[in-house]
Amino acid sequence: MTDSSAPQTKLGARFSLLTLVWLITIAALGVGLYSSGRRNARLEARNNELDAENKTYRNMLGIFELEDPAKIHAIRAPSENDAPRKYRIYLPPGRKYLACYQANRIPKDGVGDHPNTSVLQPGTYLMKVKINRRFDQETGEPTRTVAVDFDIDAVDEDVNSSQSARIGISEMWNDWIVNKETGQMAYGWQDIGEKVELHEPTQPMLVYRARAHEIVVLSRDSDGQPDSYTTKQIDGPTDGFMVWIAPQEEEGDGE
Repeated sequence: MTDSSAPQTKLGARFSLLTLVWLITIAALGVGLYSSGRRNARLEARNNELDAENKTYRNMLGIFELEDPAKIHAIRAPSENDAPRKYRIYLPPGRKYLACYQANRIPKDGVGDHPNTSVLQPGTYLMKVKINRRFDQETGEPTRTVAVDFDIDAVDEDVNSSQSARIGISEMWNDWIVNKETGQMAYGWQDIGEKVELHEPTQPMLVYRARAHEIVVLSRDSDGQPDSYTTKQIDGPTDGFMVWIAPQEEEGDGE
């Protein structure tokens, strides 16, 4: 009995040791795979963060990557003191477009009804809008007119579409260029933002809208002159200037 039991004890010990080695190996592999998976997940998350940061920085520079080549892309590009205000615009292929601008009769919403237009081919453009207050050359006093410099330049070398214009705007309805009490110019604007915006090419897209504001005097000094004032929006059409992109209607579009 003693001799027959000895080999069984040694075999059992040998089997247990081999099993233990395999278990340790499998556990080590599992830990390694788990650690590697976590490390890869952290790297992927960090790469996503860097991609998002890179996109943000590119947008701050007025640069974008095409997210959908079939849609209009637009973003405001940086400029010193926002003068002029700049916009980078991509127009997708498949149709022609109209660059539309209008002085005065500026609606609060939507687009204008009496625009000047020029045809734009598909491609990428840099648009600039700058409102310059005019001054009397002899007295140095501001006049009741402004000049708007409006430019569209093609970025793509193979696109030959551009426009440049200077538009004079006088006060028609609103006291906004040289307010009778403050002497200040009062207007507000709405435009494309600093993050890329996507638009359907079949719909008008607002680029820039400047509308005259009303000046409200809040307090006066001992001589009765305004020393504190604010501005507020005016309901209905106002003096000002606006720019938008619209699809050019092809024959049969209006049928």
